[in-house]
Amino acid sequence: MGESLRSVVENALSLSEEELKASLPFLLDAIQSVGIGEFLKAVPDLLSRMVGKMESLDLASFVREAPQASSRFLEVMWEGVGILAEQDPEIRQKLLEMEPLTVNFRAEDSPMVGHFRVSGGRLSGGGKTAMRADLTVSASTSDLVGLLTGRLDPIWGALSGRYRVKGKVADAMRLAPLMKLLPRLLGRRPQGEAGGKAL
Repeated sequence: MGESLRSVVENALSLSEEELKASLPFLLDAIQSVGIGEFLKAVPDLLSRMVGKMESLDLASFVREAPQASSRFLEVMWEGVGILAEQDPEIRQKLLEMEPLTVNFRAEDSPMVGHFRVSGGRLSGGGKTAMRADLTVSASTSDLVGLLTGRLDPIWGALSGRYRVKGKVADAMRLAPLMKLLPRLLGRRPQGEAGGKAL
């Protein structure tokens, strides 16, 4: 079964942008029917590679043309991130030490919205906004994804106006350490200020 799951992923990642728009719903159906946990066992770098593929696209255009598929992608991604957080003792401990925090995010140039939450040592999220959030982050689609993957450093991004945060300053101060954990969970190497500028 592991070999067939790897084959599904390899085929999807080799698609062009136009082919991916048409095929992404079927890929997400496959992942959700089998379970993201099973896919991660067969393809440990699945999330990293999927996010890498998404980053190679014109994201704002992709989300505008395939909003439902993009929202479902975020659901799958956050489910996978939650599983990986549970499996990493160091990150699990850091999450346990964090006060509960819910963050909504909204793109300014596409319909992309979503949320993520730290609560009880667990990390979760999805492709819709939460009813109640401590913070709302708004930015371009590319910069929102950059924040999640570490391509955009959260401190440098805030100072340079690449994204805006609405909410209490104390909650916003708790956001940066969390944003620095996400690239590790997604199998991406966090970048510093220089990496944040090279977009």
